[in-house]
Amino acid sequence: MLARLLCLILSLTLFAPTARAYRGLASCPDLVPLNPIVVPDQARRCGRTVARAARRYVNRALRAQQSCLLRLQKGETTGNPARRCVAQARFSDQTIAMPSDPKTALRLQRATRRLRESISSACDASASAALAACAAEPAGLADCVLWEQQSHIQHLLEQQFGEVEPVSKPAIRCQRAIAAAARGFVARNLAAEQRCLDRNNQATGDRGAQCLGSVESSNRVAPLDARTAERESRAEATLRRALARHCSAKALAEIDACTSDPGQLGDCLACSHRRESMLLVQGQRGGTADRPTTHFIDWSSLANPVLQESDRMMKNQSVVYDQGYFYVFTGQRFEPDFTGSRKQWLYRTSDFHAFEKLDPPNLGRFFGSTQSIDGTWHLTTNGGVGGGKFEIFHSTSTDLLDWVSLTSLTPGLMENSIIDGSLTKRDGYWFLTFKDRALQKPFITRSQTALLDGTWMTPHRAFAGTDDPIFGFVEAAHFMTIDGVQRVVVTGRDLERVRCTPAYHIIYTCDHEPWIYTIDQPTTDLATWSQWNRPTQLRVPFEDWNTFAHANTGHIADWRQHDGFFYLSYSGSSDGDSFELRGHGKLGLARSRDLVHWRVAGDLRD
Repeated sequence: MLARLLCLILSLTLFAPTARAYRGLASCPDLVPLNPIVVPDQARRCGRTVARAARRYVNRALRAQQSCLLRLQKGETTGNPARRCVAQARFSDQTIAMPSDPKTALRLQRATRRLRESISSACDASASAALAACAAEPAGLADCVLWEQQSHIQHLLEQQFGEVEPVSKPAIRCQRAIAAAARGFVARNLAAEQRCLDRNNQATGDRGAQCLGSVESSNRVAPLDARTAERESRAEATLRRALARHCSAKALAEIDACTSDPGQLGDCLACSHRRESMLLVQGQRGGTADRPTTHFIDWSSLANPVLQESDRMMKNQSVVYDQGYFYVFTGQRFEPDFTGSRKQWLYRTSDFHAFEKLDPPNLGRFFGSTQSIDGTWHLTTNGGVGGGKFEIFHSTSTDLLDWVSLTSLTPGLMENSIIDGSLTKRDGYWFLTFKDRALQKPFITRSQTALLDGTWMTPHRAFAGTDDPIFGFVEAAHFMTIDGVQRVVVTGRDLERVRCTPAYHIIYTCDHEPWIYTIDQPTTDLATWSQWNRPTQLRVPFEDWNTFAHANTGHIADWRQHDGFFYLSYSGSSDGDSFELRGHGKLGLARSRDLVHWRVAGDLRD
């Protein structure tokens, strides 16, 4: 056992892939920035210095990391692009891991030192606290401003470069133009917005609308301040001219920027980089939500965990919405020596404060996925068929309360036990993904006919980006279609690998994190469903209640039609010893407009 654990740890260290930012939404997600606070007179110098130092850091850090990625594209150097060239803003400990390229790391260290020196020279403890930003003292303020800026720089680089591979000289010219034009666009936007906030520091009303603008209904709403709006308009014109001059359709086809269409390149870069510019500014001082962004869930009143029980742990949950209620289907595990009732409840709430415990007949077990397909609710869960073997069981309902009896959906399909089933329907056929419990690998199958009658094609192995036994591992998958693109949301391994000790905890839940994959152009041919691409780890902020199992068994609900947000439910715990080394799992919520920037319950930032 010890040898196996040591091999596992070595694998985690040597063979980890690198997370990529998610950029799959076709439209420009909404963004309503907070209203920046009025900076007191005694903190004005500190506020200006933080803004200027952060802007300079963003420009220097972008240039350094872009240069390294361009060298990779030109074939002058080799290696994993993200690890070699991009500093990683780690969520687990709020630190920045420097890239392995010595030249890039040195340039970033110099940029970091300059930012720290600027903030320490202008910000004492009282001024730092008055900014109401991410920390109340100078050293902590420099740390968290750096982390916040670098996390957004990673997203900017993803939009500019995507997956980096050697390309032709015309494509290099296009990529270099994208990098330089985008960097200049961000710098001009940051300068215009920061100076506007400084000029309008004492102004009444919404300084966010005055100086930052917003994105609403996928359209950019310019700042109300005419000078700022004009500067940003000129910056966008400069960006578009540079792109049009250097990026043909042929060149764009070779690289992996945010679009391969020259006519859309200016739109997607202007939108994504304006959003990140607003978020960069928002990270430099505190703010308030003067413009409510949702009436669907009273988000400001919530705090995680939103659901917990003292006698059981919860995970493998799915949360669905119907007729004014949220229904929480969650697996529930008890301690081996627990002598009370082991009844598993279906929870229902209208506000995530008060929960009803429901006991629908014919269910009684909720490990799995619940979703609406063609107007009917479908639940898949794990069910025993004797001899310690599990198959995927299935039930349907029209109202989430009355369900037909659970029956096996996969009779005799696999020799081993299978768990974690999820259904979807496409082009008249049913598709089912599940995990082979013995092999710990995902599979996918398709119904032989249009009927959901338990007759399936021979399952195919599904490859989650790689066949690596550690980082090819996924479980608790569920299908989603987002803006017409087929996605798979899964639980996979955490890439940061800095929290999970002792080693045996890695096997269970400590390093389990939510990921999203893309199935490119799936057809009725089952083979087109077996490769899951563009692995993207969903970065959820840490809180005190989930320091061990952080965001296990993540489940995404697309409720944009109600308030513009995706919602992520997940299981977390602060221990890894109870409940057979799985920890006392409780359920939390986070939301996001773009699947990149996640805010936990109570955090009103977009």
